[in-house]
Amino acid sequence: MVRLVTFGSCISLVVLMNSQCLSQGENGLSLMEAMWANSDSIANYDVSYKHWIGFYPAEEKKPINLEHVSDCLTTGRIVVDRKAERILFVRERVMKLGSREENSLFCAGLRKGLETSFSDLDPYPVTSPRSLQRFYMVREVPVVERTVSWFPELLSNQTLDQIRDNEKRTYESSTVIRRQDGSSTVAAKFLNSSRYHYRISFDPVSSMPTSHGIDEYLPGSNTFVKNVSSGNPRFEKSKEIYRIVSIEYNKPESVARNLRVETVGTCVFTWHQFNEEKIHFPSDDGKVFGLQEAKKFVTFEEGEHSK
Repeated sequence: MVRLVTFGSCISLVVLMNSQCLSQGENGLSLMEAMWANSDSIANYDVSYKHWIGFYPAEEKKPINLEHVSDCLTTGRIVVDRKAERILFVRERVMKLGSREENSLFCAGLRKGLETSFSDLDPYPVTSPRSLQRFYMVREVPVVERTVSWFPELLSNQTLDQIRDNEKRTYESSTVIRRQDGSSTVAAKFLNSSRYHYRISFDPVSSMPTSHGIDEYLPGSNTFVKNVSSGNPRFEKSKEIYRIVSIEYNKPESVARNLRVETVGTCVFTWHQFNEEKIHFPSDDGKVFGLQEAKKFVTFEEGEHSK
């Protein structure tokens, strides 16, 4: 615990130095690195979330055709021990398809390189070898500690180190604007396209992100075309580290072949354990963790206190 608090204090010092030194024209890599250091200092957690998404036709604000999903509510819970590469992920989803609903529950766990998974459609657990990277990708486990732009934040076919290397290259050529109230906005072009630009604003006190956007510009000019996506994360401080508590966002999605839609999403997080000396998993009690236990585990009271 002492190590984590000390590291968090270092982050605060870096943030303070950055906030005193930034000026227009300087690149924004130092601000981004402080945010990444905060994320990397999260060693373990147990968090629940409620995530709602509405789907709309591109450039319209009404429900899409009845044969397509128009609304989705996901309740999830994730327990993670990054050092031990151990994860428990439970997800319950209600999808509205026109006048009917489809409910589903899925559970997957990873421990010592073995995945065990089951669902309400197939309640008998299946165990197979799985790497951490593949587990995150195949099971679409949200990387909660990386949530800034939208939710869920998922891993692609790149490792976290590869993703971070690309992010560093992007923001090495970024620019920063510092405002009189102390807030800062970092802007950077995509590595593989001059048409799209990142835009991320930081709070003057915590130096954590308050908004993230992707904007489209005419190639070869500074002519703004439109906002492609935007997110507004909110953070709270716990044990000298900042953790996500809510996010609102919108972004385009491809939900079927030749069907592109706009999504509007909101997600609220409830923390049960956070950077503990030892993270507790439900199976540590020596009891069987099956379908009924997963249903109970994923449900939490709205008034439950965070830790």
